[in-house]
Amino acid sequence: MLSASQCRAARALLDWSQPELAERCDIHVQTISNFEKGNSTPSRTTLEKIVHTFEVNSVILIDDEGVKKNKNVITVLEGADANKQFLNNLYHDLRGKKGSEVLLSGVKQLPKGSKERQMIDEHVARLQEEGITERVILCEGDTDFIGPTSWYRWIPEQYFSFAPFQLYDDKLALKNLQQNHIFVIENPVFAKAFRHLFNFVWDHCKTPTGVKKSP
Repeated sequence: MLSASQCRAARALLDWSQPELAERCDIHVQTISNFEKGNSTPSRTTLEKIVHTFEVNSVILIDDEGVKKNKNVITVLEGADANKQFLNNLYHDLRGKKGSEVLLSGVKQLPKGSKERQMIDEHVARLQEEGITERVILCEGDTDFIGPTSWYRWIPEQYFSFAPFQLYDDKLALKNLQQNHIFVIENPVFAKAFRHLFNFVWDHCKTPTGVKKSP
């Protein structure tokens, strides 16, 4: 599935350190170090995480233990940690790019205190620390504002569907969170088209008033 030499080569292609790869994959850095040194082989599940992380960032495995950069690709993330893996990649892609923006639509309230809610709270906090902003389209009446209220707009309920998409740079993620499937498309044409569509809807949505950010 993935050899130690391919792992090293893929990191070099992306200019990632072992700690960065480990953080993106949500695994211990020693696991990466031991694997690349040939001291141990990670579990199949861990190897799949590493491969998916490379694929989301447009690096694919080829014959003879090679790797290559591949643009305009579609990657599928699956499993209970699919969204966490995607958000980790998003954060690392934008880290250091102050002023970057993430567009998000089709999300809904998460129970406060839940594991998923805690993950989103932490994700939004680290974006803010990096000077990265979001614009989020919510169903009208949804007051679950994790970020500043200026980040949010309301779309009428009859036009809202719980089918999130998330957009940054040239990456568009279509999310089926009920089945833990995320389709990541890296393509400047699609990204531009969805960005224009999002901006049109944003400009015609309601600005929430009289609402305070959730504690």
